[in-house]
Amino acid sequence: MGILDSLVVGVIASLVASATFFGLLLGMRPKVAVSGKISRLERDGTPGEFSYRFKLVNQTRRPMVDVQIRVYRDKSRKVPNSTIPIRVLKNLEVKSGQGGVIPGKRNGDQEARHARRIRLVGDLASLWPNDQEASILLRVTCRDGITGAFRQVEQRFLMHDCIVDGSFGFGDSLDVNPVRRLPATSPPQGQ
Repeated sequence: MGILDSLVVGVIASLVASATFFGLLLGMRPKVAVSGKISRLERDGTPGEFSYRFKLVNQTRRPMVDVQIRVYRDKSRKVPNSTIPIRVLKNLEVKSGQGGVIPGKRNGDQEARHARRIRLVGDLASLWPNDQEASILLRVTCRDGITGAFRQVEQRFLMHDCIVDGSFGFGDSLDVNPVRRLPATSPPQGQ
């Protein structure tokens, strides 16, 4: 009976250890916050042309590595001999400028390197003309810089009212702040 007892205790102990390790690993995955709004800014020197940005924030103190940011236009398409449409994802080009690593959040970081703005290359109005037939999908995949634990976060933008004129706030803020236009100044008068 002693061998059977030690076998049962060993099995239970290994199950508890595996569950504990799995729980710790889940807790060590990157935590990413993605804005539910898209920022729209008029481009300098080009009236009527806009640039569009998304924002994400690394909410952990550990770096995120192998960061991949993808933006898609998600559109339904009818299929012959089927009543259920399929989803078609069209990859939209983004310019993120981070090179696959986003540092962890640090107190006193004056540059807020853990927060990133991702610029869409192209005109979103022409890429997404109708929000009744399509939506925009932002997908962020990354790994924790220490444990290697994987996380995928998706944010879906369903309607055009998610596009807000302005710029994202600094740091952890996911709000879009309206851009204040400075009044035109007249040239100095000669004496």
